[in-house]
Amino acid sequence: MISSIIFNICFVCLWTLVAIYPPSHKILRKRKTYNIFLFISILLPIITFLSYDKNEEVYSKNIFYGSFFFLIFLLLYKYFDNYILKKNQRNLILSIRFNNFWQDEESEKQTSLELFFQISLLGIPIFYILLANSLVMNFQIK
Repeated sequence: MISSIIFNICFVCLWTLVAIYPPSHKILRKRKTYNIFLFISILLPIITFLSYDKNEEVYSKNIFYGSFFFLIFLLLYKYFDNYILKKNQRNLILSIRFNNFWQDEESEKQTSLELFFQISLLGIPIFYILLANSLVMNFQIK
């Protein structure tokens, strides 16, 4: 139960920051805010692990890997931001080009590499969860 709630929180945070309203990622540029989110993202897998119950249904056991979702996202974000900072002497820009509701002047400056990073920020954590889940299910002793 707790692992499902934590997974949903992580998933909503990720999609809000990258897909729904990308300019909201600017809050992660502040070191203090990033460190708070990083602390929370490290705490979520610990809480999920401590609340693990062997008698839970299979879905709840499999969703345990979702607690790492936000942590992977934050680590990737920091890596991509540092890469763009070194390469272009500015922070990472996530675009809202494909969103008709909001306007952001900064997102017009996004490069193709940053678009790739933006797609990766959505895809890599999801791929990790699917890979970790399938590996554990395949090598589980029956």
